[in-house]
Amino acid sequence: MSFYLQENKSKKLILFITGWGIDERPTLFMDDGKFDILTLYDYPSLNHKIEDFNFEQYDEITLVAWSLGVLAANIYFGELQLNFERCIAINGTGLPVDDKFGIPRKVFDLTLKTWSEKAREKFNLRMCGGRSEFERFTENFPQRSIQNQRLELEWCYQKALTGDQYNSLKWDLSIIGMQDKIFPSENMTAYWAHEGTVIKKINSAHYPFFQWNSWTEFINEISLKRC
Repeated sequence: MSFYLQENKSKKLILFITGWGIDERPTLFMDDGKFDILTLYDYPSLNHKIEDFNFEQYDEITLVAWSLGVLAANIYFGELQLNFERCIAINGTGLPVDDKFGIPRKVFDLTLKTWSEKAREKFNLRMCGGRSEFERFTENFPQRSIQNQRLELEWCYQKALTGDQYNSLKWDLSIIGMQDKIFPSENMTAYWAHEGTVIKKINSAHYPFFQWNSWTEFINEISLKRC
């Protein structure tokens, strides 16, 4: 399974491309019944499945991509040309393996080579930014195996370094967590400033979703529509 749909009989859709190694569980709490929410994960398995989904049933689609999901969004949705109401990137860039604009290559290499149960716990603790946030995160822990996560990370690594020019999306807003220990905030700031994208900085770690109680609260806070 590569996507999870929370149906609320809404004409508005949150299309959420979650981070690497994650599934729908860590953000289920944000469902307040106001949107349908389509969470996409396990990027390599998304081929052709996205095209089968009926996006035309919605009057408004908000694309939200977190972390390496920004790369996946550019790959899968850059050419579909859906009429997004807004496109929002959270704690990620279109160049995720990059010393200046993404995760430094040596760090990415080391993560891929040493991925294990022990490495995952350390990574998730850094991702959450602290013990209390990590414990809350583990209450809805993603059901992804170490091997499955490694394969997905290899896919991201290969896609990021192929040099292929994907038809990148037009991003309306980049949200940058200033306490992010996965994607350096200065690299994200440099990337999105170079792209000319509006930047919103927040006091958050790489996993930022405890900042909001619901998707409605998130949308109301960013309150940004395509120009």
